[in-house]
Amino acid sequence: MLQVEAGAWDATPWRPSTTREGLPLAFRTFVGKGGAPLRIALTQAGEMGMLAAAGTLAPLIEAYAPKCIAMCGVCAGRPVQTSLGDVIAADRLFVHDAGKQLPDKVEQDLQTYILREDWKVALQHFDFVGR
Repeated sequence: MLQVEAGAWDATPWRPSTTREGLPLAFRTFVGKGGAPLRIALTQAGEMGMLAAAGTLAPLIEAYAPKCIAMCGVCAGRPVQTSLGDVIAADRLFVHDAGKQLPDKVEQDLQTYILREDWKVALQHFDFVGR
């Protein structure tokens, strides 16, 4: 992401920083909808998974009150069907690593989130290359 130059506001560079927890953080402004500035904050969680993502994002949400949060990462189980740089939007999300530790097993609590139909259709018709 730090190598993205297209659409940068007046060719401003990424401004590196760190979170209060010491994680890398960078800011850059891009040209948004209607030519308005779109400020991006970029960070990286130290670990993978829902808990690490939530722990990394919570202080940033409190500090910056973002209007949108996006995450990139591995498209699990689809290495043949995806390439570096592909935009992937999940229409179903499964949280599988939550539950309760019992003496002899883990009782998993599978939670799901289903993407709104209007968002799914909009993504299917979005011109990622043109934008």
